[in-house]
Amino acid sequence: LQKDRESGIVVYEESKCIGCWTCILACSYGAIQQDIRSKKVVSKCDLCPELEMPACVANCPNRALVLEEAQI
Repeated sequence: LQKDRESGIVVYEESKCIGCWTCILACSYGAIQQDIRSKKVVSKCDLCPELEMPACVANCPNRALVLEEAQI
């Protein structure tokens, strides 16, 4: 995992993942989960960098999902 300095987005590089899942334990937000497709690596939201708004937020019919900058 690496944080992009410009956007602030944490990027996951699957090719470097060895499947130890330490990142799952360390993430206090619960944003990183075991990838149920491969059961070896993890998955996390990448905020759809190619889109202006993440697809899940843009397409949520009840507007239950919002994108906000976290105040840390």
